[in-house]
Amino acid sequence: MGFIEDYFQKSPSEIDHRDILNFIEQKNEEAWNLDYKEYRPEMRLEDIVKDVTAFANSGGGLIILGISEIQDPANHLKIFPGEITWCLASLSKEQLENKIQGNSEPRIHVHIEPIRHPLSNGMAIYLIDIPQSEMPPHQFKKTKKYYKRFNFKSEEMEHWEIADLFQKRMRSKLYPYFFIKSLDVGSNEHQPGRKEFVVEMELQVENVGRVLAKNTYLSLKGLNPGLEFIRKIGGELNPSEASKNELQHIGFNRIQHPYLRMPWIEVQLYGYYYPESPILEIECRLAAEDFPLTIYRTNIDLSSYDSEKEKGETMPDHCGAFYLPIKEERAAWK
Repeated sequence: MGFIEDYFQKSPSEIDHRDILNFIEQKNEEAWNLDYKEYRPEMRLEDIVKDVTAFANSGGGLIILGISEIQDPANHLKIFPGEITWCLASLSKEQLENKIQGNSEPRIHVHIEPIRHPLSNGMAIYLIDIPQSEMPPHQFKKTKKYYKRFNFKSEEMEHWEIADLFQKRMRSKLYPYFFIKSLDVGSNEHQPGRKEFVVEMELQVENVGRVLAKNTYLSLKGLNPGLEFIRKIGGELNPSEASKNELQHIGFNRIQHPYLRMPWIEVQLYGYYYPESPILEIECRLAAEDFPLTIYRTNIDLSSYDSEKEKGETMPDHCGAFYLPIKEERAAWK
């Protein structure tokens, strides 16, 4: 999930000017991953790149170009959205992309979503979604300096911080894929109204870093009270892997090569749910020798796979094997 979806709770293509007005009314305060930029016709676009590099060198974030800032008179550190300052039609999405890529080293690839003026085809507000970089640090070419996000501002980095980010390029990074092989949902004849489910899932892991991942750790956990157990399918079960709703797997001798996706473990999840709360949430924690513990979460609407759906309701198209999308990714510790 990108920062646009995180803040607006919508797909970028579904956002319009009404969502922007509502966002302003909610008085969302500027944060380490949110920055408002007033558009002025005379502004130098390359100066925005300094903030883009700062976000990429930190945890990523969202820049909204076309909203002014208002300081809280009681606390000048608090900044809230002001008025809409529509970008002129002469500024295009392509111009912004070219400025960002042409003034950062190495280049930063961002997602830019234009929100069009309801009465003008050209005027827009630009949502600039910057992911946390896998190739930091990024230099702002104009000043030949490196920046980070600190106290909601872009600050110049210290030498040791720059050196540490260069080291990050030579680290592993593990990313999970939740592959659902089968999913069965049905009623419990002894407890009417309660539904039972059995899910068989293969957890695949890819090392998207640039070096070997060594001494890996995996934890798989269900976050629903109705999940009765997670069971490993096949192979021997180590004592550390046995749990009611959590399964841990420590691979002291396992290595994961860069850019290689491998099946790590196959599990069966069994439990129950009630129709008013059909969402099954699954949490995966991954770590390695040089990859900090990271939490990934996904979920699935079990009611969509109920074999006893009422007449006229349809099953989803992917009733066979399918992947679950990652809904959340975050570090276990800040």
